[in-house]
Amino acid sequence: MENVYQLKWKRNIRTQLRSVPERIREETVQAILNLRNEPFPPDAEELRDHYKGIWKIKIDGWRILYQVDEIAMTVTVLAVKRRDPNTYLKLFSLL
Repeated sequence: MENVYQLKWKRNIRTQLRSVPERIREETVQAILNLRNEPFPPDAEELRDHYKGIWKIKIDGWRILYQVDEIAMTVTVLAVKRRDPNTYLKLFSLL
């Protein structure tokens, strides 16, 4: 049987998803749901330096930012944001 991770969402994720253009919203939601079965998909990248441990998936100018706890078997979605110069500025406040 395959291991399934518990998916957790930060409080504002649903609001952030409403900002995602409709044409890619379903793809974005599906990418998040797929993290339950594959928390490290091939298109995911770990952030560097003091953001190490936070992963991102890129979807058409948008970023899904999340953390994985392999011991507790949880994936916590931190943010769904449009890529711009401020995308990562307030990331620590989400932790």
